[in-house]
Amino acid sequence: DASEVCSQIEGRNAIVYAGAEPNGIALFLHGAPGSPQKVMKIYGAHSLAETHDLVAVAPIGDVAVWGWESNNNDSDKMSDILYLEALLNDLQAQYGIGNDRVYVFGYSAGGFMNYRLACQMPERFTAMISLSGQFRGDFSSCTTSTPVAIHHLHSREDLDVPYSGRARGKIQSVDQTLAHWQTINGCSQDTQLIEQSGVTPTSPETQTHIFQDCEKPLRLSIMKQVEHEDNYQADKLLEIVSYLLD
Repeated sequence: DASEVCSQIEGRNAIVYAGAEPNGIALFLHGAPGSPQKVMKIYGAHSLAETHDLVAVAPIGDVAVWGWESNNNDSDKMSDILYLEALLNDLQAQYGIGNDRVYVFGYSAGGFMNYRLACQMPERFTAMISLSGQFRGDFSSCTTSTPVAIHHLHSREDLDVPYSGRARGKIQSVDQTLAHWQTINGCSQDTQLIEQSGVTPTSPETQTHIFQDCEKPLRLSIMKQVEHEDNYQADKLLEIVSYLLD
């Protein structure tokens, strides 16, 4: 796309697309295998940037199998954390943007990386949206007490990244992942259930659980009849998480 530019930081490339007068950043983290272009399409990055006055940026992970260094147990592996921090610093300096409107959108392995960022530098993000990718590693390796707004979307029919987690890759269940941030965000045990639109042409609905009394918002959207690789409709996804952007 001619309107996109390439940003190179620390020898790594990222696709950048800016709205007319951006005052925030949307960071898109791809899956594995995956690409910046794919995750940008899933979330409708161009439309999101234009509608919400954001700089959309999609970097490239360089970990062969997992896309990103997303296992929280690997405290010695920090190159992705340092790179993403440097990328944000550069964009914030270039566009004069603070930390009050910085969002990260992850898909699959990019969602795994969301949760590592939530552990390592939650103060840098306004909100995190994770689609079909939960926490990796042991929760004892995530010692942060800093709350961060999180909206997780997942399908119980997901066979690639199961809702219940997976031993291979040390992928925790969605419920365990959200319970960890339920504590960090200071939420009560109460939730409110609302019904929202399906996020694919064949999905009948999405059931969103809103955790109550949280210091920062925490929500879980269970997508009905959705596969891991599916025909996601960006406008429906953004309709569900738009409250974080407004």
